[in-house]
Amino acid sequence: MSWDPRDEHADYVIIGGGSAGCVAAGRLSSDPAVRVLLLERGTDVSGDERLHVQTYNDILPSSPLEFLPIETLFTRERKLPSGHTVTYVSRAMGGGPAISGSMWGRADPSNYDEWAALGNAGWSYEELLPYFRAAESYRDLFDPGQPVSEERGLTGPIQVASVDENHPVLRVLLETASRAFELPRRRDYSTREGIEGFFPMQRNLGHDASSPRRSTPYTAYVQPHLARENLRVVDMATVVRIHIDPASRRAQRVEYLHNGTTCMASAGREVLLCAGAVNSPKVLLQSGIGPPEELGRLGISVQLDLPGVGRNLQDHLVLPLAFRTDPATLPAQTSSSPILIGFLRSPGSRWVDLEVMATIKPPDHLLVFIANLRTEAAGCVRLTSADPLVPPWIELNADPSGADAEKLIALARRVRRWVTEERLAGAELVPGLATVPIDASEAHWRMWLGVRLKGLYHPAGTCRMGPTGDPASVVDAELRVHGIPNLRVADCSIMPRVVAAHPSATAVMIGEKLAAMVEATRRASAA
Repeated sequence: MSWDPRDEHADYVIIGGGSAGCVAAGRLSSDPAVRVLLLERGTDVSGDERLHVQTYNDILPSSPLEFLPIETLFTRERKLPSGHTVTYVSRAMGGGPAISGSMWGRADPSNYDEWAALGNAGWSYEELLPYFRAAESYRDLFDPGQPVSEERGLTGPIQVASVDENHPVLRVLLETASRAFELPRRRDYSTREGIEGFFPMQRNLGHDASSPRRSTPYTAYVQPHLARENLRVVDMATVVRIHIDPASRRAQRVEYLHNGTTCMASAGREVLLCAGAVNSPKVLLQSGIGPPEELGRLGISVQLDLPGVGRNLQDHLVLPLAFRTDPATLPAQTSSSPILIGFLRSPGSRWVDLEVMATIKPPDHLLVFIANLRTEAAGCVRLTSADPLVPPWIELNADPSGADAEKLIALARRVRRWVTEERLAGAELVPGLATVPIDASEAHWRMWLGVRLKGLYHPAGTCRMGPTGDPASVVDAELRVHGIPNLRVADCSIMPRVVAAHPSATAVMIGEKLAAMVEATRRASAA
């Protein structure tokens, strides 16, 4: 089976080798009669041994990270001196799980039930459970003698494990956090029992705790199958636009740049856009799909009036705290990846909406990250130029004076009490009592938030899933772009509401569900 890079023909052209894109490429190409082309702007970083114990923002903020300008974490009226002028998205085969902190886990089942209740049939937790299970091979290393929930997958491609039972620090953190926050200490936060409580962290770092190996959508779904003649993977490929046939309203070709050459890839069946919550709306806008006024300002011909493209940008908001520990009490470890995770409800909330993560960073720092997982902020991704090489404009629109910040301030105070009353550490390093005294006012705390608050690099929602009658939605429950039946979007951008959890497991699940829906469509057309 030959491929002509100047004019390629495939049944499915997949844009983006992140979580969902790699899953779809691996699943669809398992049928030798189907030709699959996978285009990725980044490259394979799985050979970098440092990534198996650290993250790229720890060691090498360069090629696998695409740094993008961000207006501000706050509204334009509240330009505070945060210093956070850039954000980043993964530019690597495998997407976020290839370079991130390797946190794995599903959201509370109510999050997915909410998606279904918004008019997205097939997206409740029970309906998504088979795809979650298909993706993972889970091992409980913290309580290895206990049976694993029947909801967990045991034979899927992604290797997932909890932190090892012999970890020198985890049990102390679990016991003291459970006591201080009056929440249960639990084993598994990826079941229908919900996620409220404190748990050993689960990570996609393989099953051997003594020699962890990062298991990513690329290494699990694509890399083992590169010898397939019906699968072609092109890295360092920048998509220019998707060409839409004006008569049939179908996606026909994908134009992209590779090694300085303009290439065309024809899609015999479908184009699957899996470029992430920043770049998926960017590609749609470059293709003339989006708000007409925005496209018109840039001289882009409007192919489809779809005002929701690039809107509804959501992220989690995170705040760091740091303390100096006594190594005799909390020994150091070799990686700063969190080992404890806890999920809480803010007062009066019907949702689990807050998170606590903790770890020990050499030589003697206790790091605690607190996050607001369900914010009221909604921003956007917009083009500033028709040139595909120009980064998009990103606005998160978080407000350090509103309810989102208020929840974080209350949680930061509780963390201080936990660390102090349980005698886990001595001096507070961040924010430090000199910066934010024990009796600091709300206004004092908000000034500090204006400096330290940032997004957790979990962008979502910019190609929102919803029924055809929802003017803010971009794709339907089959992930098809409204008005273009053979163009689907599948990544975190389709989330109507960002999940209140780290998104990697959900993104991989979306890829599994995408592959199943695409295959069902192919079978139906052949019948």
